[in-house]
Amino acid sequence: MNNCLTCNSNNYLSNHQCYACDPSCLTCSDSTALGCLTCVNTKYLQYGSCINIPCDASCLTCFGTLNTQCLSCRSSSYLTASNTCLACDPTCLTCSAGTSISCQSCLAPRCLYGGTCYLCDSSCNTCSGSLST
Repeated sequence: MNNCLTCNSNNYLSNHQCYACDPSCLTCSDSTALGCLTCVNTKYLQYGSCINIPCDASCLTCFGTLNTQCLSCRSSSYLTASNTCLACDPTCLTCSAGTSISCQSCLAPRCLYGGTCYLCDSSCNTCSGSLST
């Protein structure tokens, strides 16, 4: 008989064996609906149970005891250290912070250079690199 040391996602370890979590749990401490440690997408954790209330509109996925504790964010926003989602600079499609120098990708008709989104020259359909014309 094998003794498990760790288990796959949606399973928990007990006496060196892996057992399935409740289907609402992503990770758990036991097989009951009250044993959840984290929840599947669009649900959030409240007193060990995954509640079927959607995440806050700012979150793509959430966790914890509040639906505003974000795991990931929607497009044009970024995840803060306190697990909230804040808006990117309006020129950014994706970003690492809310400033105009923290863009990771740009909204058309802009091109990314050094973390900043610059307008493409009006003669360009798309652009790339340093202030393309």
